Amino acid sequence: MTSRSPTPKDDPNKKGLSIPISPWAVLQAAITAVPAVKYALGVAGIGVVVALIAGFQTDPRIAVFGIIIVIALMFILLVFARLTEVAPKHLILPALALTWGFLFITIGVTFLLVTGYFFAWPRPLGTILEATVSSPKPIVTIEGPSTAPLGRSTHYTIISQNVVWGQWSIGGFQNNETIPVKPLAPSHQIQVEPTDPTRVGDSFIIVFTPYNQGGESATAEKRFVVVPAEP
Repeated sequence: MTSRSPTPKDDPNKKGLSIPISPWAVLQAAITAVPAVKYALGVAGIGVVVALIAGFQTDPRIAVFGIIIVIALMFILLVFARLTEVAPKHLILPALALTWGFLFITIGVTFLLVTGYFFAWPRPLGTILEATVSSPKPIVTIEGPSTAPLGRSTHYTIISQNVVWGQWSIGGFQNNETIPVKPLAPSHQIQVEPTDPTRVGDSFIIVFTPYNQGGESATAEKRFVVVPAEP
């Protein structure tokens, strides 16, 4: 004969016993009992994608657009898949109505997202997310002398924070060319070399505009005067 300790299975009326179970085992048992629960794995997968996007500090508007569209398309695909598997007449009309209804909703939401983002109507998505997630505002200054001798290179330093790229120009100087800087380091140097003797005594303004990850911009200006070359 053998002896063993009683288990909860032996005495179903016994209470107060703790049974160690894992979340994965609970999920598997739930899927076995209710097969539709397996779609919870898809929801968990979307949550993982959101967490990855947040970890990479990507613009949350991209995540929002993508998740809304993916969920809509997954739902429509699921309904069509079930419609092909199950063909009772009492399910065809509800499935078709739900599919077409959600299709129109998807088109309408996409239209409103596009018009809201590009035309600020009815409300841009960025204003909704601004309260919770926003990029730090760009900061920029220009350091350098107030004079630029004729025929000599004069250096100016762009010092910026919270920016990813920028562009600079000098009005009336070098055909008003705008020069982009991508990517933009925290300290960036530009040089100015006047070569036209007729412009001695004229003043020019260096204008630098940086942009942060969210598209916000700032502007810094530095005025200099062209002076005769030093002997």
